[in-house]
Amino acid sequence: TARANCAADARLNHWNLEDAGRRARYDFFTSLVAEGQCDKVATAHTADDQAETVLARLLRGSSLRGLAGIHPVNGNLIRPLIDLRRQDLRTYLRNIGQNWREDATNLDQTRLRSRLRHSLIPLLQQDYNPQIIDILRGLASQASADEKFWNSLITHLLETSLHRAGTVWS
Repeated sequence: TARANCAADARLNHWNLEDAGRRARYDFFTSLVAEGQCDKVATAHTADDQAETVLARLLRGSSLRGLAGIHPVNGNLIRPLIDLRRQDLRTYLRNIGQNWREDATNLDQTRLRSRLRHSLIPLLQQDYNPQIIDILRGLASQASADEKFWNSLITHLLETSLHRAGTVWS
């Protein structure tokens, strides 16, 4: 475990509190791997988190890269539950008697993610498409695949061009 003064970090760096907390968590995870205490860190991000991320980025205006949302694997960070619905995870945890930790900011509807979670997504499910979570998750998956394809193609073309020009690129 670790503690960080996220409120002070947020003020000092002009971040919002959620961002400061996220940065502190990921810094802690990185330190665990760097110290050799683990090889990978798994988070409990779910399909609902993915949908909220994609919708938030869509509303703010995003590139294809942003629409890829939360990457299932990012270096030593893995998200094995990214295709599982939040409610299914909670039901499973209740059934086995396992507690979980809920961030208090999840209830604060002054925050965009919380408004999406508690207001907009339920509205979209009720009035537009009950499968909106799966649709947004699918959009993220497709955007991620497209991003990987284009990055691979651009890298190949650049390497080919540099090779023809007699330059080595690494």
